[in-house]
Amino acid sequence: MLGKAGVDSPEVEAERLVMHVLHCQRADLYAAPERSLDQRQRKRFARLLARRLTREPLQYILGEVDFMGLTLSVSPAVLIPRPETETLVERALEFCRHTFAAGTPLRCLDVGTGCGNIAAALATYLPHSVVVAVDCSSAALAVARANLGRLRLGQQVRLVHADLREQDFLQKVGCAFSLVMANLPYVPAPALQALAPEVKDHEPLLALDGGPDGLDLYRVLIPLLPQLLSVGGAFFAEIGEGQGQEMRRLLARAGLVDIAVLPDLAGKERVVFARKGREEAQ
Repeated sequence: MLGKAGVDSPEVEAERLVMHVLHCQRADLYAAPERSLDQRQRKRFARLLARRLTREPLQYILGEVDFMGLTLSVSPAVLIPRPETETLVERALEFCRHTFAAGTPLRCLDVGTGCGNIAAALATYLPHSVVVAVDCSSAALAVARANLGRLRLGQQVRLVHADLREQDFLQKVGCAFSLVMANLPYVPAPALQALAPEVKDHEPLLALDGGPDGLDLYRVLIPLLPQLLSVGGAFFAEIGEGQGQEMRRLLARAGLVDIAVLPDLAGKERVVFARKGREEAQ
Protein backbone atom coordinates (compact mmCIF):
# COMPACT_ATOMS: atom_id res chain seq x y z
CA MET A 1 0.00 0.00 0.00
CA LEU A 2 2.74 2.46 0.88
CA GLY A 3 4.43 1.89 -2.46
CA LYS A 4 1.21 2.56 -4.36
CA ALA A 5 0.76 5.75 -2.34
CA GLY A 6 4.11 7.01 -3.64
CA VAL A 7 6.13 6.48 -0.48
CA ASP A 8 9.84 5.85 -1.01
CA SER A 9 11.23 2.70 0.62
CA PRO A 10 7.80 1.34 1.63
CA GLU A 11 9.18 -1.86 3.17
CA VAL A 12 11.58 0.06 5.38
CA GLU A 13 8.88 2.45 6.52
CA ALA A 14 6.41 -0.35 7.26
CA GLU A 15 9.12 -1.98 9.34
CA ARG A 16 9.67 1.28 11.23
CA LEU A 17 5.96 1.48 12.03
CA VAL A 18 5.94 -2.10 13.33
CA MET A 19 9.00 -1.36 15.49
CA HIS A 20 7.24 1.70 16.87
CA VAL A 21 4.12 -0.27 17.74
CA LEU A 22 6.14 -3.05 19.38
CA HIS A 23 8.60 -0.65 21.09
CA CYS A 24 11.51 -2.68 19.77
CA GLN A 25 14.62 -2.39 17.64
CA ARG A 26 15.15 -3.83 14.17
CA ALA A 27 17.33 -6.62 15.54
CA ASP A 28 14.48 -7.69 17.80
CA LEU A 29 12.19 -8.18 14.81
CA TYR A 30 14.60 -10.52 13.10
CA ALA A 31 15.46 -12.33 16.32
CA ALA A 32 11.82 -13.40 16.63
CA PRO A 33 10.40 -13.49 13.07
CA GLU A 34 7.42 -15.58 14.20
CA ARG A 35 6.23 -12.79 16.48
CA SER A 36 2.86 -11.31 15.52
CA LEU A 37 0.86 -8.26 16.58
CA ASP A 38 -1.98 -8.71 19.01
CA GLN A 39 -5.36 -7.11 18.32
CA ARG A 40 -4.55 -3.85 20.09
CA GLN A 41 -1.22 -3.56 18.29
CA ARG A 42 -2.81 -4.32 14.93
CA LYS A 43 -5.32 -1.52 15.45
CA ARG A 44 -2.58 0.90 16.36
CA PHE A 45 -0.49 -0.12 13.37
CA ALA A 46 -3.54 0.38 11.12
CA ARG A 47 -4.03 3.92 12.47
CA LEU A 48 -0.40 4.82 11.94
CA LEU A 49 -0.38 3.28 8.46
CA ALA A 50 -3.49 5.27 7.51
CA ARG A 51 -1.69 8.46 8.49
CA ARG A 52 1.35 7.56 6.39
CA LEU A 53 -0.86 6.76 3.41
CA THR A 54 -1.94 10.42 3.47
CA ARG A 55 1.79 11.22 3.04
CA GLU A 56 2.13 12.57 6.55
CA PRO A 57 5.88 12.39 7.25
CA LEU A 58 7.02 9.29 9.07
CA GLN A 59 8.98 11.44 11.52
CA TYR A 60 5.83 13.24 12.65
CA ILE A 61 4.03 9.92 13.06
CA LEU A 62 6.86 8.47 15.13
CA GLY A 63 7.33 11.79 16.90
CA GLU A 64 11.09 11.75 16.70
CA VAL A 65 14.13 11.89 14.45
CA ASP A 66 17.83 11.13 14.82
CA PHE A 67 20.21 14.03 14.23
CA MET A 68 23.94 13.56 14.66
CA GLY A 69 23.39 10.78 17.16
CA LEU A 70 20.81 12.72 19.15
CA THR A 71 17.17 11.65 19.36
CA LEU A 72 14.94 14.71 18.98
CA SER A 73 11.20 15.14 19.19
CA VAL A 74 9.51 16.72 16.19
CA SER A 75 6.00 17.90 15.46
CA PRO A 76 4.24 19.81 12.66
CA ALA A 77 5.39 23.00 14.43
CA VAL A 78 8.96 22.43 13.21
CA LEU A 79 10.81 21.46 10.07
CA ILE A 80 12.12 17.89 10.13
CA PRO A 81 15.95 17.93 10.40
CA ARG A 82 17.64 16.66 7.22
CA PRO A 83 20.93 14.86 6.69
CA GLU A 84 22.08 17.92 4.74
CA THR A 85 21.94 19.93 7.95
CA GLU A 86 24.27 17.41 9.55
CA THR A 87 26.77 18.44 6.86
CA LEU A 88 26.31 22.06 7.93
CA VAL A 89 27.02 21.26 11.58
CA GLU A 90 29.94 18.96 10.76
CA ARG A 91 31.59 21.74 8.75
CA ALA A 92 31.16 24.14 11.66
CA LEU A 93 32.58 21.66 14.17
CA GLU A 94 35.53 21.04 11.87
CA PHE A 95 36.20 24.78 11.73
CA CYS A 96 36.09 25.03 15.52
CA ARG A 97 38.46 22.09 15.97
CA HIS A 98 41.02 23.66 13.63
CA THR A 99 40.62 27.24 14.86
CA PHE A 100 40.21 27.08 18.63
CA ALA A 101 42.15 25.17 21.24
CA ALA A 102 40.30 22.25 22.81
CA GLY A 103 38.15 23.41 25.70
CA THR A 104 37.95 27.01 24.51
CA PRO A 105 34.65 28.51 25.70
CA LEU A 106 32.77 29.65 22.61
CA ARG A 107 29.68 31.78 22.16
CA CYS A 108 27.48 30.38 19.40
CA LEU A 109 24.32 31.69 17.79
CA ASP A 110 21.75 29.46 16.06
CA VAL A 111 19.36 31.55 13.98
CA GLY A 112 16.11 29.77 13.14
CA THR A 113 16.58 26.95 15.63
CA GLY A 114 13.33 25.07 14.93
CA CYS A 115 13.35 21.89 17.03
CA GLY A 116 16.75 22.89 18.42
CA ASN A 117 18.74 20.33 16.45
CA ILE A 118 21.67 22.59 15.55
CA ALA A 119 21.84 24.12 19.02
CA ALA A 120 21.71 20.69 20.66
CA ALA A 121 24.49 19.36 18.43
CA LEU A 122 26.72 22.36 19.09
CA ALA A 123 26.17 22.14 22.84
CA THR A 124 26.85 18.39 22.80
CA TYR A 125 29.98 18.38 20.66
CA LEU A 126 31.33 21.73 21.92
CA PRO A 127 30.71 21.08 25.62
CA HIS A 128 32.45 24.27 26.76
CA SER A 129 30.29 26.45 24.52
CA VAL A 130 27.28 28.59 25.28
CA VAL A 131 24.59 28.67 22.60
CA VAL A 132 21.90 31.25 21.95
CA ALA A 133 19.12 29.66 19.90
CA VAL A 134 16.64 32.00 18.22
CA ASP A 135 13.32 31.48 16.49
CA CYS A 136 10.35 33.66 15.64
CA SER A 137 7.90 30.79 16.30
CA SER A 138 6.75 30.24 19.89
CA ALA A 139 5.53 26.77 18.94
CA ALA A 140 8.95 25.83 17.55
CA LEU A 141 10.68 27.13 20.68
CA ALA A 142 8.42 24.94 22.82
CA VAL A 143 9.62 21.87 20.89
CA ALA A 144 13.24 23.02 21.19
CA ARG A 145 12.86 23.61 24.93
CA ALA A 146 11.54 20.10 25.44
CA ASN A 147 14.38 18.60 23.42
CA LEU A 148 17.07 20.55 25.24
CA GLY A 149 15.55 19.65 28.58
CA ARG A 150 15.46 15.95 27.78
CA LEU A 151 19.10 16.09 26.61
CA ARG A 152 20.04 18.04 29.76
CA LEU A 153 21.35 20.94 27.72
CA GLY A 154 18.97 23.58 29.02
CA GLN A 155 21.66 25.31 31.08
CA GLN A 156 24.00 25.50 28.11
CA VAL A 157 21.50 26.80 25.55
CA ARG A 158 19.48 30.00 25.93
CA LEU A 159 16.32 30.15 23.85
CA VAL A 160 15.23 33.53 22.53
CA HIS A 161 11.96 34.46 20.85
CA ALA A 162 12.96 37.03 18.24
CA ASP A 163 12.35 37.94 14.63
CA LEU A 164 15.24 38.89 12.36
CA ARG A 165 13.12 41.64 10.86
CA GLU A 166 12.53 43.37 14.20
CA GLN A 167 14.66 46.37 15.10
CA ASP A 168 15.54 44.98 18.51
CA PHE A 169 16.90 41.66 17.19
CA LEU A 170 20.52 42.47 18.06
CA GLN A 171 19.51 43.68 21.49
CA LYS A 172 17.68 40.42 22.17
CA VAL A 173 20.41 38.01 21.04
CA GLY A 174 23.62 39.92 21.80
CA CYS A 175 26.87 40.17 19.84
CA ALA A 176 30.47 38.93 19.67
CA PHE A 177 29.73 35.32 18.72
CA SER A 178 32.54 33.00 17.70
CA LEU A 179 30.10 31.07 15.53
CA VAL A 180 26.84 32.05 13.84
CA MET A 181 24.78 29.24 12.34
CA ALA A 182 21.73 29.73 10.13
CA ASN A 183 19.34 27.30 8.51
CA LEU A 184 16.74 29.80 7.39
CA PRO A 185 13.91 29.14 4.91
CA TYR A 186 15.55 28.93 1.48
CA VAL A 187 13.01 27.31 -0.82
CA PRO A 188 12.04 29.79 -3.57
CA ALA A 189 8.32 30.50 -3.36
CA PRO A 190 7.68 29.41 -6.98
CA ALA A 191 9.17 25.98 -6.17
CA LEU A 192 7.00 25.24 -3.13
CA GLN A 193 4.25 23.45 -5.05
CA ALA A 194 6.78 21.11 -6.65
CA LEU A 195 7.89 19.76 -3.27
CA ALA A 196 6.91 16.28 -2.13
CA PRO A 197 3.50 16.05 -0.40
CA GLU A 198 5.24 15.23 2.88
CA VAL A 199 6.88 18.64 2.76
CA LYS A 200 4.41 21.01 1.11
CA ASP A 201 1.31 19.61 2.81
CA HIS A 202 2.67 18.95 6.30
CA GLU A 203 5.81 20.88 7.21
CA PRO A 204 5.46 24.51 8.35
CA LEU A 205 5.44 26.98 5.47
CA LEU A 206 7.15 29.50 7.74
CA ALA A 207 10.24 27.27 7.78
CA LEU A 208 10.24 26.67 4.02
CA ASP A 209 9.27 29.79 2.10
CA GLY A 210 12.34 31.90 1.40
CA GLY A 211 10.66 34.38 -0.94
CA PRO A 212 11.08 34.81 -4.70
CA ASP A 213 14.63 33.40 -4.88
CA GLY A 214 14.75 31.75 -1.46
CA LEU A 215 17.11 34.26 0.14
CA ASP A 216 14.80 36.87 1.68
CA LEU A 217 15.79 36.23 5.30
CA TYR A 218 19.47 35.83 4.46
CA ARG A 219 19.33 39.36 3.02
CA VAL A 220 18.17 40.50 6.45
CA LEU A 221 20.68 38.45 8.47
CA ILE A 222 23.88 38.96 6.49
CA PRO A 223 24.16 42.76 7.00
CA LEU A 224 23.98 42.08 10.75
CA LEU A 225 26.91 39.65 10.75
CA PRO A 226 29.67 42.26 11.26
CA GLN A 227 27.93 43.12 14.55
CA LEU A 228 27.02 39.56 15.51
CA LEU A 229 30.46 38.04 14.94
CA SER A 230 33.62 38.53 16.96
CA VAL A 231 36.87 39.11 15.08
CA GLY A 232 37.80 35.85 13.37
CA GLY A 233 34.36 34.42 14.04
CA ALA A 234 32.66 32.33 11.37
CA PHE A 235 29.27 32.20 9.71
CA PHE A 236 27.83 28.94 8.40
CA ALA A 237 24.54 28.77 6.51
CA GLU A 238 22.56 26.10 4.70
CA ILE A 239 21.37 26.95 1.20
CA GLY A 240 19.84 25.30 -1.86
CA GLU A 241 21.37 24.52 -5.21
CA GLY A 242 21.94 27.60 -7.36
CA GLN A 243 22.05 30.07 -4.46
CA GLY A 244 25.79 30.09 -3.84
CA GLN A 245 26.72 32.93 -6.18
CA GLU A 246 24.18 35.35 -4.70
CA MET A 247 25.22 34.40 -1.17
CA ARG A 248 28.83 35.13 -2.09
CA ARG A 249 27.81 38.56 -3.32
CA LEU A 250 25.78 39.35 -0.18
CA LEU A 251 28.58 38.27 2.15
CA ALA A 252 31.23 40.20 0.24
CA ARG A 253 29.06 43.31 0.34
CA ALA A 254 28.82 42.89 4.13
CA GLY A 255 32.62 42.88 4.32
CA LEU A 256 33.16 39.27 5.29
CA VAL A 257 36.20 37.33 4.06
CA ASP A 258 37.26 33.80 3.13
CA ILE A 259 33.85 33.18 1.57
CA ALA A 260 33.31 29.64 0.32
CA VAL A 261 30.43 27.50 -0.91
CA LEU A 262 30.81 23.88 0.16
CA PRO A 263 29.04 20.79 -1.21
CA ASP A 264 26.95 18.19 0.56
CA LEU A 265 27.48 14.45 0.17
CA ALA A 266 25.58 14.52 -3.12
CA GLY A 267 27.94 17.17 -4.51
CA LYS A 268 25.32 19.93 -4.43
CA GLU A 269 26.16 23.35 -3.03
CA ARG A 270 24.77 23.29 0.49
CA VAL A 271 26.92 25.16 2.99
CA VAL A 272 28.14 28.73 2.85
CA PHE A 273 31.09 29.78 4.98
CA ALA A 274 32.42 33.25 5.69
CA ARG A 275 34.55 34.84 8.38
CA LYS A 276 34.86 38.24 9.99
CA GLY A 277 38.33 39.62 9.38
CA ARG A 278 40.11 42.26 11.38
CA GLU A 279 39.15 45.12 9.07
CA GLU A 280 35.49 44.81 10.05
CA ALA A 281 36.40 45.37 13.69
CA GLN A 282 38.00 48.76 13.02
